Amino acid sequence: MEALAGQYPAGARTNLLAAIADKVRLIEQMPEMYPVAPLRPMLRRCVVSATVSLYYRVQPAAIEIVGVIDARRDPDSLALPG
Repeated sequence: MEALAGQYPAGARTNLLAAIADKVRLIEQMPEMYPVAPLRPMLRRCVVSATVSLYYRVQPAAIEIVGVIDARRDPDSLALPG
């Protein structure tokens, strides 16, 4: 999350972190509600905002968040597992 800090002013950062927390709560309740990520079949992608997506993996005993990514970047160039 430190990487996001430099990209957003304080108010926008607070709103973004609240939106991420809301999405994480939804994922906890319904882990398969978001689609499988294109080109990364072991991950699911949750669009948090127009510029931020959250990537996660559903494990048998946990949900693993593997990245919170600026959606303006090419997702194929990112070092995400899966």
